[in-house]
Amino acid sequence: MRAVVTAGGTREPVDDVRVLTNLSTGRLGAACANALARAGCQVTLLAAHSLASRPDWLDPRIAVVPFGSTAELHAALLAATQTPPDALLMAAAVADYTPARAAGKLRSQAQTMTLTLTRTPKLLAGLRDRCPDTLLVGFKLLSGVSEETLIETARRQVVDNRLDLCLANDLQDLVGSEHPAWIVPDEGPLVHVQGGKEQTAEALVQAVLARRWPADGPDAWGPLRAVATIHDAQSVQPAAARLLSGVPGLGAVLELPEAIVLPSAPGVVPWTGDPRDASQLTATVARQAWLSGTGAGGFALHLAGGADLVGVTLGAMRFLPTMWRDTVAAWRAALAQAGIPAAGAPLPVFDADRIIGACTRKQTEFGDAWAVWLRPDARGSGHGDRVVAELSAQHRPTWVHDRCGRADWFAERGFQPGARDGEAEVYLPPSMREDLIDAASVCLLDPVRHSVLLGRRLGGPWEGSWAFPGGRSQSPETPLQAGLRVLERETGIALDEAVPLQQHTVVVGAGSSGFRVSCLVIPVIDAPQPEATDAMDAAWVPLRQMEHLRPMTAGTRRVLRHLCAHEPVRRGGGSGLA
Repeated sequence: MRAVVTAGGTREPVDDVRVLTNLSTGRLGAACANALARAGCQVTLLAAHSLASRPDWLDPRIAVVPFGSTAELHAALLAATQTPPDALLMAAAVADYTPARAAGKLRSQAQTMTLTLTRTPKLLAGLRDRCPDTLLVGFKLLSGVSEETLIETARRQVVDNRLDLCLANDLQDLVGSEHPAWIVPDEGPLVHVQGGKEQTAEALVQAVLARRWPADGPDAWGPLRAVATIHDAQSVQPAAARLLSGVPGLGAVLELPEAIVLPSAPGVVPWTGDPRDASQLTATVARQAWLSGTGAGGFALHLAGGADLVGVTLGAMRFLPTMWRDTVAAWRAALAQAGIPAAGAPLPVFDADRIIGACTRKQTEFGDAWAVWLRPDARGSGHGDRVVAELSAQHRPTWVHDRCGRADWFAERGFQPGARDGEAEVYLPPSMREDLIDAASVCLLDPVRHSVLLGRRLGGPWEGSWAFPGGRSQSPETPLQAGLRVLERETGIALDEAVPLQQHTVVVGAGSSGFRVSCLVIPVIDAPQPEATDAMDAAWVPLRQMEHLRPMTAGTRRVLRHLCAHEPVRRGGGSGLA
């Protein structure tokens, strides 16, 4: 889906140094653009210069086109709609009048000054003819009017300009961080949104997605119904309905007793009863939906009793059935190409409300073992590591067919061969191993230069791979003591004082051995230069260059992904592994 959003106030030049403008910051339009980008849309933001100069307010995936005056916005809008987009949100505060511009600078000695203002063209009025199939959204801001007047004015804007939706609010209601609004459609019920700008933008974007992709009939869910019970948010038990109906953009809750679900924090809910009868559980679900931001991909929770809950956004409900059918078709095609017979009906792999793959399970001497296949668009971004971490957390073995060629991949992550099963090998997850060896590694982080200390291993099982300095712990060392010892041995860097910023526990495998590695992230200022040793060739490497380092040990890459995901986003692209 391609979307264009306008945001910010126009600046009408009076002379070479003065302008007439308004109070708009563009934050609501920016929030709408961010929500569309999170939902997977290709977004172009026509932004006032003041907004365009704040990249920290914007998702880095958004293409930004700055404008100043109404005439400049008009020109940018014509260029952006030369090929009509799927959705166009006109959130910019456009001047109703523009002055006749004076040459140079007007003198300021006079006690009064008269400006001649000319009516500007109404940009919204001509958009329907230019974009006949585009979903058009207008915005209406009034001040000190009744609710009835506000809604009626919004309805008139919808009719006069042939819009699909209008978001209307009253300036006097915008107190503190609150930004309540009414979403007024061309037909159908009104929606009253309470909350800040982010919640208002999220609700509007979900309304756009719901209008752009009408809901399929019940049969469209197809085989997904075999593994999920679909609950309309309004039809769950009363306690749940009151809370879930207040979550903007939440369309359904899926109960998944059999699936692989990557949870959103807090992840596990300590309750084992029927989720539809538990107000405490529902409160946790509703709170998690707010924290996650439903437009950012819904939310997922594990129940202590073994089932999972996935909160599905309105937008996701429209394409989730198609995504599942496409996933199953691609999974079957991949099996056929590899000559692997399907072992049972496929079950979904969820990351929040997005299906990222399919899995099957089979009975083995170690209990149910799971085989996982990820969609091509979900690979290379850390989903595989998250899936195997989830399998290990739930003590689930995995089985790998000989023709998959993925046995080494699981072994590198600490999975241990358990038994042969025909043409497949059953692997036990690290959580089921009793032979793991404790080790420690150090990720030195220079927060000023956004760099970490890495090195190529010069020997051992990971020879030639990029890794952090690290090695086995020696009793009775703490992880910090062990990490600082191996750091000095392998790089010559001795730290007298060290306060770890983070500690990550990763499991890696080398041959038949498995290591439980405590990786300590330690910030340093005036980063010391490493010395050459026979263990590794170390150097400081910018975080943005991580994606180019190959090969890299699995545990190192997992920690770096976490660092890059929390790296401050700067204009010009995100960190390589995020």
